[in-house]
Amino acid sequence: MLILFLQYFIKYFIQGSGLLVITTLSCSQLQKKRHFQFIFFIYLIILILATCIIAYIRIDSVGGDENVFDVIFLICNYLLILSWSFIAYKSEAQVITCFLIISFPAFYIALKLSDGLLFILKNNNIITSFYVDLSILFIVQLIVYSLSYFLIMRTYKKDSLMIENNSTIIMFSLFSIITIILGIIEIFLKNYGYSYLFFLSLIEVLYGIITLATSYAVIQKEESQVELAILKKLWDEDKKQYSLLKENIEIINLKCHDLKHQFYALKNNQALDEKLTKEIEESIDIYNSKIKTENEVLDIILTDYNLRSINNSIELTCMADGKLLNFMEETDLYSLFGNMLSNAFEYELKVSLDKRFISLTITQKGKYVSIHCENYYDGGELKKNDGKVISSKKDPFGHGFGMISMQRIVAKYSGEFQYIISDNMFQIDIEIPIGEHYE
Repeated sequence: MLILFLQYFIKYFIQGSGLLVITTLSCSQLQKKRHFQFIFFIYLIILILATCIIAYIRIDSVGGDENVFDVIFLICNYLLILSWSFIAYKSEAQVITCFLIISFPAFYIALKLSDGLLFILKNNNIITSFYVDLSILFIVQLIVYSLSYFLIMRTYKKDSLMIENNSTIIMFSLFSIITIILGIIEIFLKNYGYSYLFFLSLIEVLYGIITLATSYAVIQKEESQVELAILKKLWDEDKKQYSLLKENIEIINLKCHDLKHQFYALKNNQALDEKLTKEIEESIDIYNSKIKTENEVLDIILTDYNLRSINNSIELTCMADGKLLNFMEETDLYSLFGNMLSNAFEYELKVSLDKRFISLTITQKGKYVSIHCENYYDGGELKKNDGKVISSKKDPFGHGFGMISMQRIVAKYSGEFQYIISDNMFQIDIEIPIGEHYE
């Protein structure tokens, strides 16, 4: 009895660990939670316990149908790996299911393909043993998982994968329902001989391949739509930034025009009162507003917002070591700090003059670049919709796009992003590993 228990345990554990392996490979591009290793270890313990229970019930059931237990274990395995995925990774449900809708069919194909091979061997009176069955299952899983990973999973773009609808969740639900139905059909067909089971296994393998191909096509389409939306948004932001820079140039031109007339008054030996002298000093100070951080992109953004802050009575303070960010792409820097300062600036315009301030610091903390931005805020907690911050802007497309865009850029560089509302301040804290990027 112990030998039989061990045989069932090994069989179910190989299946369960196989699904864990393909899911881990599929989700390798997702950002893991801080205690991922601990969560992984806990899942292994739960998988072992569940496998022991199924194996014990299997040998304890007199006349029980093995296919019934296979289906039960398959459902339990799906539920376990689904729960583990949402606990172990930080991404939203739509993103996680994008990867599960690839890993689950791959697992199903490997499982049913090995069943089909075993049906062929048994139908042709080729002697098989428990160890031969396990070897076939292991080899088939290795081949199918390797092909799925190198041909499909590695092609995902983790920095652009952001599914905005529930298409993958619907596909995942349909796949799970059909899988259970096919498992029930397999239970009833067992009484009709191996030939029927072989054809059913062939159908199941084809079904898995079709599901895998369809899922990949849908996800590729979603990625393309997201990329197009981002490109359009970036183009709109570029137009907005151009108008802002044009506004700053007009400010400088106006100041220079006033300065020219004031100096004409000096040239003509006209008397200058204290008020006029102060205006001249303030006009000259506009040229001292350029911020230098040793990063050209950051210098342009900060100088732009510093000029706008001066014109709108906002106190902008900056302590930034820009060279720490030289490893980031220019477009990412422009979008990250552009959105960060734009959100802060637009909110400060709504508050009284004595409360307007924006503070930005960029420093190195060990192997990380630490970015901290804060501004006055008294709007209470931010509203969310499906985990996304709801923007107060009128632009319907940019519905919280700024925060999402920043989170995506930080995730691209394997960093951590969080915002805190405390003591009438809105604070953004970002940590990005420098690693091999920093020279």
